[in-house]
Amino acid sequence: MITTTSFGKTLREMRLSRRITLREFARRLGLSAAYISQVERGEVAMPVESRIADMAQILRTDADELLAQAGRVAPD
Repeated sequence: MITTTSFGKTLREMRLSRRITLREFARRLGLSAAYISQVERGEVAMPVESRIADMAQILRTDADELLAQAGRVAPD
């Protein structure tokens, strides 16, 4: 079962491996650093598919893979 905590942990690991700070990641997404931190800690609901796709683009990873990590299906 996919949990918000496991997705958040994966997201954080990917962000850090690409040497993107929390604030920079949030800025690129047009979101607050506090919200991204909450996502990474699994404290808020899973982001919507379009936001996850935006995250994947910034992280230079396949959107379908990140959507799968979130337990979401890629939109057609």
